[in-house]
Order: sequence, then C-alpha cells, then structure tokens
Amino acid sequence: MLSARPMGATTPREQQPNDWAWFVLAWDRLGTEVDDACGDVIRQGQPHDDWRYRRAWSLSHPDDRQLSGLSFKNHLTLVLEKESEEGDHQCQNGG
Repeated sequence: MLSARPMGATTPREQQPNDWAWFVLAWDRLGTEVDDACGDVIRQGQPHDDWRYRRAWSLSHPDDRQLSGLSFKNHLTLVLEKESEEGDHQCQNGG
C-alpha cells in the first residue's frame, strides 16, 4: 500500500522531539558564547590601571564557568551594549 506522506516526511508528533533537541543545542551554544564573551570582558577589565575600575572586575574569575554565580541575565548585561534599543543588541566585542 502506498503512503499518503511524501518519503522522509515526519508527523508533528515525530518532529517535536527533534525540534526540542535542536533548541537545547542552540540554547547551549548561545550560553557558551555568552560565557566566553563574559570571560573576555572580565580579563580586559582586571588589569586596568585605575584600581576603582579594576576592583569591580576582581570579584569574578574569568575561567570559572559559572562566573562566580552570576545569572544568565547578568552575563548578558556584561556583554550587551547598555545604550542598545530593544531588539538591536550587539556584543561589546564587535560580535
């Protein structure tokens, strides 16, 4: 008997776990990129000549994957331009 579905097509029920898997992979990749960018920002701030500026960055260790307990929102705050309009965010490092 011939199938009504085209060859290789999936049903929505079959597709949903695949969609979730891709979302989890994409979210993990985004988290990794943000963590790496935060580490770079911290490394750039730690050797600053002015101790008042340098002191704030010394609270975090850039190689700590949790960045001293900062939330994901705070990670984003470190790497996004403060003046950006909503929907027009760019990383400070040009990315």
